[in-house]
Amino acid sequence: MKKAKNALLFSLTLVLLLQIVGCHPKDKFEWNAAWSAPKFYGNGGPFVEFFYQGKSIAGASASIGADPGWGTTSGSYAGGDIFKPVPDSISVKWICAIDGYRYEGGSRLPQDKMLSLFRNGWNSKGEKENYTQIIAGFAPGGNVTVWVSGQGNNKEIINFKAKNKEFGKKVKRQKRLKKRFFLQKNLLIQKLTYIVICMVYLIQFGKKEKKHTNMI
Repeated sequence: MKKAKNALLFSLTLVLLLQIVGCHPKDKFEWNAAWSAPKFYGNGGPFVEFFYQGKSIAGASASIGADPGWGTTSGSYAGGDIFKPVPDSISVKWICAIDGYRYEGGSRLPQDKMLSLFRNGWNSKGEKENYTQIIAGFAPGGNVTVWVSGQGNNKEIINFKAKNKEFGKKVKRQKRLKKRFFLQKNLLIQKLTYIVICMVYLIQFGKKEKKHTNMI
């Protein structure tokens, strides 16, 4: 009886392990996060982070910007486990050197589409190749493109627009400068008016003094 129980327990454990091993490649894949920017597009502090069910699973960043070319990755700091689930959302932020604005934003990702691509890979001369990167591309105006990539073969996934986080501050700053300009302008007008009045007074006073002297 004891042997039968042990055999049953062993069988159940084996089935459970097989299920875990069997579902592992279906649910998790070996991929890294990366970022990209167009040629000659200056940007600072690019950062991308991928999430699955509200949990951060991978990210990439750089202390300085770069312009490797649209869809091409650049050297960066990347983090995350080797095998990861396909993300369902993304968060990005960077500073645009063209307009000086800081952009931040995020979007839901078409996980089913990405899952299909990771499972099926892509055909390279009759052989299956795997996608090994998810790239976020940062462009002027807060525009973002996301690709899955493998050996330079990019498949576009989604486009979205990040929010301009500096616009409101810049407008307020411009209003303050404009207000200061008008105040300074009004002050200058007041000073000029005072000078003109003083000059008119001095001229009139001078004429009176001259007339008084002639009478004497």
